[in-house]
Amino acid sequence: MSPEDRNPVHGYGAASVGVELSECTPDDAASVLAVLCAAYPSDRVEGEAPDPKATVWPTTVDVTPDVAPPARTSSLSGPVTADLQGGPQALSRLRATLDAAFAVEEVSTTSGDQEQVQHLRLTTATGHAA
Repeated sequence: MSPEDRNPVHGYGAASVGVELSECTPDDAASVLAVLCAAYPSDRVEGEAPDPKATVWPTTVDVTPDVAPPARTSSLSGPVTADLQGGPQALSRLRATLDAAFAVEEVSTTSGDQEQVQHLRLTTATGHAA
């Protein structure tokens, strides 16, 4: 484990990433959350249905380096906005999981002293039915 993996990042552990999903249907939020819950421990219960009245669905996932996320793809009915916040190594691990499941467009990235914020747009990867 590198020193970056041991140092906490502003409210998140070094292997934790805060995720906020928005600008999508509750079903699409559920699809993204299912991929994350299948790959990593999170503060959500696997299979938990997102609140249909919400407009933002948050979660925190632990992307511990020893966890190998399963290959899992998912289809979406429309685009999903995903805002990720955490350390660069943790974001890289989570991003690899999202890249395997969806088509991911990076809208913007903001880097701080010890953390990054990534604003992503997720859609169904080519070759997967919507």
